[in-house]
Amino acid sequence: MILCLALSPSIDITYLVPGFSVGEVNRTESVVRVPGGKGLNVARAALQLGASVAAVAPLGGTSGEWIASSVPGLDLRVVPVDAPTRSCHIIVDPLESSPVSTDLYEPAAELSSVELAAVGAAALAVTGDGWLALSGSVRAPLDELASLLEQLRSRGWRLALDTHGDALARLLPLADLVKVNVDEASALLGGSTDAAALATTLSGFGGSRRIAVVTDGVRGATGVSSDGSVHSSAPARRGIHPVGSGDAFFAGLLTSLDAAAAPATLVTALRAATAAAERNALTPGPGILAPE
Repeated sequence: MILCLALSPSIDITYLVPGFSVGEVNRTESVVRVPGGKGLNVARAALQLGASVAAVAPLGGTSGEWIASSVPGLDLRVVPVDAPTRSCHIIVDPLESSPVSTDLYEPAAELSSVELAAVGAAALAVTGDGWLALSGSVRAPLDELASLLEQLRSRGWRLALDTHGDALARLLPLADLVKVNVDEASALLGGSTDAAALATTLSGFGGSRRIAVVTDGVRGATGVSSDGSVHSSAPARRGIHPVGSGDAFFAGLLTSLDAAAAPATLVTALRAATAAAERNALTPGPGILAPE
């Protein structure tokens, strides 16, 4: 099972805008809205990959109500909060020779101690065990969050992190798995931009051993575990919708490692993660996977 703590939810809106031009009136060809933020993107992608998934999300305002009503098939535990849930906007121009997205992200609402405690109560009420996924920006009291994560780990959940900055530094010693990109790893550790070296250091960070995966764009991903170091090449196909591919990668990784009957080896899990990231980039909407 995978339990996603979606602490920074949003409505993710993707605009397909042929010939997008800054400073001009632009007309959309299509618009796709999905419940988003990294945690909910991971949950949606993992569901599509066949995992058993639950998620806990603090939601507020009419935007939060829309998210709560727009997640069919997901066991979503909603924690009401005061601040309206944010929106994030993704502009894609399919006519560019090398399409890229222009992204406008509203900041996630900061959770109070009371709201974080409510998130904790909802998470502790989830029956089961498996991977506890915490991804995205974290705007909550970190020591209190660390205490909550320790409680959940004591109940059998294994903590998987995909975050950055102060949250990564504070929570990494608790993690059983960490997945970050080269920039995030280098910002924490300093110096090296070599994915293999960074993954090796992350694997033993704080004196504890864990699975560490560092992604490096077109150079692929490197993973380190107790069995050694493995590498997976970048996706063969490059779609025009990269936003959410890291979340799909995380979902593919955890889904493979969580398989109850026969958990995958790390190299197999990396391949599954890469395939999920590729499928995400081929269709609009973060965490939506194109058919295989």
